[in-house]
Amino acid sequence: MYALTRSDVDLKKKELTINKTLIFSKDESALPKTDAGIRTLLLTDSVVKAIKELYAVNSSMILFCDENGMYKTRSAYYWMWNQAKKIIGKQKLKEAQSPLTQYTFRHNFCTELYYAGVSMKEAQRLMEHSDYSMIMKVYSHLDASKENTREKLQKLSNFDCHFD
Repeated sequence: MYALTRSDVDLKKKELTINKTLIFSKDESALPKTDAGIRTLLLTDSVVKAIKELYAVNSSMILFCDENGMYKTRSAYYWMWNQAKKIIGKQKLKEAQSPLTQYTFRHNFCTELYYAGVSMKEAQRLMEHSDYSMIMKVYSHLDASKENTREKLQKLSNFDCHFD
């Protein structure tokens, strides 16, 4: 997110390509650590609208830039994140049982992919995981909670069985 530029966004196709990461110590972007770090995400209409609003107030090539159109510092991103957490707290939105972090949103996104019926393979790609193990942890936990094994077994036992 930190290294995103206008060239990474295709508003017509409603896609965003992640193809670089920000190196804070050098204030420059670089290739992601792994090939899985390069991916294209689909944008919803509300995200496209938000990006258009961002374009209206930001003429820099860097999407999330400082007042000079340059990459923000690490501390500026921490400040921005802390402000977001305060806003969420003021709206009295209940957070998960764990503290509210960027990873909470990431886990929630993976959960929403599951409920939307997105396959594990596609979720793996979108989440930038090199294998299924992390996706399996989320998806299998959700599967277990909706499985209702006892109810399904009870339905099976309602069949009339006749032994002659």
